[in-house]
Amino acid sequence: MTVNGQIEENGVVLVVAGFIPASEKRGTRNAVEFNIIGGVIERSVENTIVVKNRSHDISEAPVLDLNGEAVEERGDALKGKAAAILYRNGQILSVKIFPLEQVED
Repeated sequence: MTVNGQIEENGVVLVVAGFIPASEKRGTRNAVEFNIIGGVIERSVENTIVVKNRSHDISEAPVLDLNGEAVEERGDALKGKAAAILYRNGQILSVKIFPLEQVED
């Protein structure tokens, strides 16, 4: 649903949240876990980036820039840029790469 051109996501969250207690009563878990890890890319080699001292294999995930276009750069070209890594149930769904703005004194 859109309101004034913006996507309304609250209805989806409430619908999903409504299913979780019912499914737990039956002994099954249908919950989906999302995690976002963000930070500066400390190291980058081939299809692996290190953010917050944790290695992330990005070979199977789309790596996108701010405009949603594919980032073909790998290795040292990614070092020092900011990244937001979206996980779903422990698997990487996508990676967003952001340039860091330099602050001048």
